[in-house]
Amino acid sequence: MNPRKTLILALVSVALLAVALWYSASRRASEHAALQEPALPGLLERLPEVAKVTVTAAGNKVVATLERTDTGWRLAERDFAADADALRQVLLELAEARRVAAKTARPDLYPRLGVEDLAAEDAKGVQLTIEGGGEPLAVILGQNAPRGVGTYMRIPGEAQSWLIDRNVAVEKSTAGWLDRDLLDIAPERIARVTVEAGQDRVEIVASEKEQGDFVLANLPKGREPQSEFVADATAGFLQGLRIDDVAPASERGPGEAARRARFHTRDGLDIEVTSFEVDGKPWAQFGVRLDEGRALAWIEAEQAREKTAWEARQASLDKGEDKVSGGSEGEAPAKSEPAADAKASATEEVAPEAPLAVRDPAADREQRLAALRAEVERLAARFEGRSFQLPGYKAGNLNRRLEDYLKPKD
Repeated sequence: MNPRKTLILALVSVALLAVALWYSASRRASEHAALQEPALPGLLERLPEVAKVTVTAAGNKVVATLERTDTGWRLAERDFAADADALRQVLLELAEARRVAAKTARPDLYPRLGVEDLAAEDAKGVQLTIEGGGEPLAVILGQNAPRGVGTYMRIPGEAQSWLIDRNVAVEKSTAGWLDRDLLDIAPERIARVTVEAGQDRVEIVASEKEQGDFVLANLPKGREPQSEFVADATAGFLQGLRIDDVAPASERGPGEAARRARFHTRDGLDIEVTSFEVDGKPWAQFGVRLDEGRALAWIEAEQAREKTAWEARQASLDKGEDKVSGGSEGEAPAKSEPAADAKASATEEVAPEAPLAVRDPAADREQRLAALRAEVERLAARFEGRSFQLPGYKAGNLNRRLEDYLKPKD
């Protein structure tokens, strides 16, 4: 090779090296600048305006469409209330997250981080598309970092992937986005429960000895209950009741083997639960009504209880004032001491006002009745036209036969 060609090659090499160094330095500067940015710039400011969030999993399958409505967030795929707290947590984590390290920009390495395009049937990540308050924002969230804290992410259409400084967990199943809290009726409200299936019937009533305890009312002659607590779990079925899934009642309905439980509360609610199995899983339909006669009787009893308690309190205060004033009938009151005067003054200041049940029983009655009606209306709207998949341990409390509550025969 002659000296001229050698010189040209050397100059070209130097030029290419300079370009490479410039590109590398430029890229490092760009990445460094990006590290100062939030994971999703602008999301924090837009949170109050977010109106829709779409969750997409492998194969571009939309698993959840979460929409803000006048009554709260709803899961479109189930036409039911969504878990607003879970959604709020995910959005807030993303809004506050910051990029802490640039990762691969090579598509063939995306699967290692779980940030490949969701069109792939075996994609490991999940994509969130957030709408409201501006142009839609989208992000692919992959795996968590194997060490320390952080989740891998990539903006769809961009090559660069990133590690952010938060662990952001996104539910990938449709049912996982449901508001699972169906209802919560404390055992103390329950007066009576009946469970029937064919000829089998279980009757449970609240014990007169202690509120919240229950006994088997139709105990067969000569038989004993398994324990003094055997009926408590069934009576407490409605407390903290959560669901695993929901479906239209027309798609999941009871058959001939259904069991029917009726819960009667002290304050007038009647809740009927029809339980059955579909594909080996427990499901149930619910109904609710208000027995206003029983509700009014309960309200009257509560008002009498509050009146008695208030009168007892007033009598106690009056006795305290008598001690301060001293003296007997016909005698001049003893000269009070400054400390006694202060005590009397304090007593007058904290004397309670009569509760509404005492001051205006009619208004109190209407207020309580309105609250019960509102509760029934809310529950009826939640139940109507739907079947609910129950946790197995809860459903088991409704599936016990009368014999299951009893000690074995001798």
